[in-house]
Amino acid sequence: MLKAIKYILVFFAFQILAGLFVMIPVSFWGMDYSRAMLVSLLLSDILFISYIFLIKEARPAKDSFKVQPWTLLLCCVLVWLAYFLPEIRIIETLDLPDTVFKSIDTTSFFSLLGVLAIGIAGPIAEELLFRGVVLNSLLKWDRIKGRPWLAIILSAALFCLCHLNPAQLPASLSMGLFFGWLCYRTGSLLPGIVLHVFNNSMLCFAGMFSTEESGLESLTESFRSPWIEDIAVALSLIVCIECLVLVVQIVNRHYPLKESARTMLADSEAMDDGGSEGVA
Repeated sequence: MLKAIKYILVFFAFQILAGLFVMIPVSFWGMDYSRAMLVSLLLSDILFISYIFLIKEARPAKDSFKVQPWTLLLCCVLVWLAYFLPEIRIIETLDLPDTVFKSIDTTSFFSLLGVLAIGIAGPIAEELLFRGVVLNSLLKWDRIKGRPWLAIILSAALFCLCHLNPAQLPASLSMGLFFGWLCYRTGSLLPGIVLHVFNNSMLCFAGMFSTEESGLESLTESFRSPWIEDIAVALSLIVCIECLVLVVQIVNRHYPLKESARTMLADSEAMDDGGSEGVA
């Protein structure tokens, strides 16, 4: 658990250092603040990713970026696509306060720089941290050892808290649980990375190709009437559940539970022995 907290603090330390570095051109040359924020995020993510691969105890094993069969990734993407409308409905229903983006001009986020920082670098860094170091540390924590679901839930909770934004709680919690389960069962970081990049990049591209008049203000405004909206959400949820069942079947067929648990344990023991460390 201490290792998980340590690397979360390192993650934020890189963000603070990158932020201070980027504030120089903002202060002296008048760089746009939102664009400077993107540069800061991109820089901090690159630094953190480099740090993870340089530090032996946190470096992912080579097998952490493999998954079989490749159709599993396709099915996972279909799950996430189908979950989009129900997720928007949940977010709008809860109407949680936005403490991060409400006071920021996010126009520059919907750009190539935004895709690089928010859509690609950010998800990779976060998956290496939360589904890699944090989840693996929790799985071998003595207090919850042998209870992988508790480790997955705790890692998802930490993932939510580190976003520091209540409005992102529904999305970050569902991502943390689903990606954490995939990582534990497959022993691979690849499904989480692919889905996280897909999710964030899709939002960036959606903003790039939408106009101010037809922007994604709310789900209700996207449909002509409430009942059409309800039908669309219901059908999306049905498709999402069907695809999720298919994902579970593929995982159970190719990654038997006992073998998955044994793989995770072997990785943890390797980290303790100072050998070739594997990250879940």
